[in-house]
Amino acid sequence: MNPEFRRNLWLEFTPHRLVSMPLVLAGIFYLAFLLDQSQFGLLDARAAETIAAILCVVWGASLAADAVISEVRGGTWENQRMSALTPWQLAWGKLFGGTIFAWYGTAICLLVYFLSIGTAAVAAAKIVAILVMAGILSQGASLLSVLYALRKDRGLPRMRAGLYALAGLFFIYPLIPMAATKPFTLHWYGMEWTNIDFALFSLAIFAGWTLVGVFRAMRAELQLRSTFWIWAAFVVWLMVYAAGFADFLFWGRAESRINIACFVGFALFYLMVFIESKDPVHFSRLLLAVRSRNGAALQTLLPNWSTALLLTAVAIALLFVTEPHDKQISGSLFFLSALFFALRDLCIILALNFGKRRNRADVAAIVYLAVLYGLLPRIVAELSSEYSLAFFYPRPVADGDAILAMVAALAEAAFAFWLMRRRWRENYAVAQLQPEKE
Repeated sequence: MNPEFRRNLWLEFTPHRLVSMPLVLAGIFYLAFLLDQSQFGLLDARAAETIAAILCVVWGASLAADAVISEVRGGTWENQRMSALTPWQLAWGKLFGGTIFAWYGTAICLLVYFLSIGTAAVAAAKIVAILVMAGILSQGASLLSVLYALRKDRGLPRMRAGLYALAGLFFIYPLIPMAATKPFTLHWYGMEWTNIDFALFSLAIFAGWTLVGVFRAMRAELQLRSTFWIWAAFVVWLMVYAAGFADFLFWGRAESRINIACFVGFALFYLMVFIESKDPVHFSRLLLAVRSRNGAALQTLLPNWSTALLLTAVAIALLFVTEPHDKQISGSLFFLSALFFALRDLCIILALNFGKRRNRADVAAIVYLAVLYGLLPRIVAELSSEYSLAFFYPRPVADGDAILAMVAALAEAAFAFWLMRRRWRENYAVAQLQPEKE
């Protein structure tokens, strides 16, 4: 048995806990039995379903985050990182061992739900599977957020610890209400789905991706490198998944699917550029890999945000091919302008992180971007016209204005790149690292 999982079993399954959980749940279900006119039926099923969701989704996410946070605060995390445990052993030992008590209570609740719901066994089994997949997704996302936070701050301040559990709830928020509402049908790539089936399909797929993400993050935490191909596959999958909703929103046109894929790519780019560590030493190694044409090292050193941005650029290129040329407002020019603005924002963020004081660089970047996208455009718009807003952020305008806005965005990106390059040369260009061998 996995040593980490076995250790968590001994820590979590004390005799008191093994007895108290079923006793408390039995009391709740007995009360529901009495309130339902002494019938073991719908009220018990609803109570079991609600408690199972709280245990595995909400509490389980908190326990998954605490599985690593408690080790960091206790000073034992570094010892575990240097132990003989493999990344997979440590990953699922933390993910399922640290949350095993929540799963213990969830199993009891799901059994009560299955026995009391009174509907077809297949329908009940689908709800059970949805709750299980939602629990895995929320707990995995919570643990993943902690592992990413560790790369930026090894201390994990107490005031932020409770926020990591919310990451898991954020990922499942759109899917759980879909399964909880009344039955309806939706279309995805021309296929007709019931809301229950589609929620189960989505949760299962994303739960699997979350497990892969936890494993890769644990590899990075143990100083083992991974190539960017798995992350690229996830970005492509998320683009394809989201583009399927064009059947519902835009009647399934090809350019509409690519529009959605571009939005997803930009969202992933901004998410990763803020949550990933921007260590100058890492960028030094990346530059050396580029200069020495070390393809193997380059595959392991590319930041995730660069992959997301590159795939977004590919999607924009596809949009140029598929979009009708007689459109009054070009979506391809809009997204190309957005790409240049994203490059400008990237250079600003990196320039701040390449300074001597990097502790609050990302916070400062958020403030500057808020000024560039919010305050400054409104001031200029009040002094001139609404058309000037296209020079501050991408807007769907006519082709002529779009080209001008695109040129302005490119000029801003070039200036931001100059600032970033200057900051890098001032603080880090002197450091020399030896090229890595193939």
